[in-house]
Amino acid sequence: MNEKCDKWQEQIKTLLDKLARYRDTYQDALDFAAKNPKSRDTAFKECRNLKDEIKPLVMELREQFPRLAKEQKAELKLLKTNFDSLPELHEGIKWEDVDKSLKKSPDAINKLMALDEKGHKMTVFGENNGEIQFRSAQTDITKIAEEHRTIMYDKKAQTDYPAHNVNGNAVDIAKSMGVELADEELYERLRVKKGWVWLKTDADTRKTGFAFYGTDFSHGRDNVYDRDNRGSFCAALRVKKA
Repeated sequence: MNEKCDKWQEQIKTLLDKLARYRDTYQDALDFAAKNPKSRDTAFKECRNLKDEIKPLVMELREQFPRLAKEQKAELKLLKTNFDSLPELHEGIKWEDVDKSLKKSPDAINKLMALDEKGHKMTVFGENNGEIQFRSAQTDITKIAEEHRTIMYDKKAQTDYPAHNVNGNAVDIAKSMGVELADEELYERLRVKKGWVWLKTDADTRKTGFAFYGTDFSHGRDNVYDRDNRGSFCAALRVKKA
């Protein structure tokens, strides 16, 4: 058994011992209080002390073994379905590793769930540098929520060309959701079939007035003011492999 498992086993044993002591002490306090009602507060003092010792143990174990909410469990099932439907995107990666990694990062599940609720159809796109890569597998942009479509690339584009009646910009929307835009290399592995999406653009390219985008037949860069702004964005998220 490895060192981490030994630690967990020791923590659980300590917690069970304290719970047993609490149970016995509580019963003794009840018996004493019944015979000495005026000393009731004193009788339960040891119980309160034990409770104060037990609480941090429980909190520490909860952090190590986070419980998933019903909605998060449903999201894992959806991700498993998407994972199974596109095996060519993550050859060599086992779902068991993905599942374990996500369960150790409930916040990542929440981010993926928020994207799926907007129609991005998130799934695994591979592994790199000890991180599992997720990306939108939605190939029909019209199935993405309206508030994530008809957007500019970034705030600067919105400010410089306010005549466009848009719902926001890709960079800010992705940032607010705790994710990033997929880069060209990641996008090339599965292109959209209907519509187009904004992709991650480096600072030097953006300074020239251009931004990267992807369509069904290509990906490249274009002047953000010339590009038809009815597109969406390609979301991506990296999760540390457990």
